Amino acid sequence: GCMYAANLSRILGYIDDDAVERHRSLFESLGLPTRWDGGSWDEILDLMHRDKKARGTMLRFVVLRGIGHPVHLDDPPLDALQEAFRRIR
Repeated sequence: GCMYAANLSRILGYIDDDAVERHRSLFESLGLPTRWDGGSWDEILDLMHRDKKARGTMLRFVVLRGIGHPVHLDDPPLDALQEAFRRIR
């Protein structure tokens, strides 16, 4: 989830490639996963709609506007969500 959010932040222009790589490197150094090999896009989208942050049909995320600066993001564009999914596959 954190790598997904980092990639989504990058796609939306909130952070740069170096920040995404910093996340990846840190998670890998801790032995944490950085890729998703699980369900399909449709399955993941369904899970996102059941997430505790979702409100009705509106998806909500916590993304970064820089290292150490999390912000709430309501209803991001579907194409950005799909691209973030492709980047963690």
